[in-house]
Amino acid sequence: MVPLELNNFTIRKAEPEDAPGIAKVHVKTWQCAYKGQIPNSYLDSLSIEKRSETWSESLKKKEEGKYPIVAVSENEIIGWCTSGKSRDDVSDEIGELYGIYVSPEYIGHGVGSALMKECLNNLKNDGYTKATLWVLATNEKTKQFYFKKGWVLEGKTKDDVRDGFTLHEERLIICIK
Repeated sequence: MVPLELNNFTIRKAEPEDAPGIAKVHVKTWQCAYKGQIPNSYLDSLSIEKRSETWSESLKKKEEGKYPIVAVSENEIIGWCTSGKSRDDVSDEIGELYGIYVSPEYIGHGVGSALMKECLNNLKNDGYTKATLWVLATNEKTKQFYFKKGWVLEGKTKDDVRDGFTLHEERLIICIK
């Protein structure tokens, strides 16, 4: 895949009408990033339309303390990130980066870094001093991206059972400055 030139992009709060664009990035990124790590039959079955419905419902809820944001270039969503209260910890000091995805053709243009920075700022503004995220244990490229940004392995793992296979995940943590 040849990377596209990226002149500029903006980061903004995600709105319900962004659901189709977010879903497209979500599905296409899974299909690219997890090829060889997740069964192809599962990746091929991912539906932008179904994911769009899920995102639409989620974005309509507008949960306080949950921050879905998008990166937009030339009216196209090229990435997204969501953060909020940790789903694992009861500590009031730990937030979570739930997901961050960038269209494969825009990886390496600073989109993921900008999305992460904004999500971490949102968490910091809510009083969190640390953030966690879960990453597929076999996804070395993504882990290296996070390590370069200051995230470290925390030592916690979990298994997410899907349609006939298991995702083995590791938790990373970072202090929010």
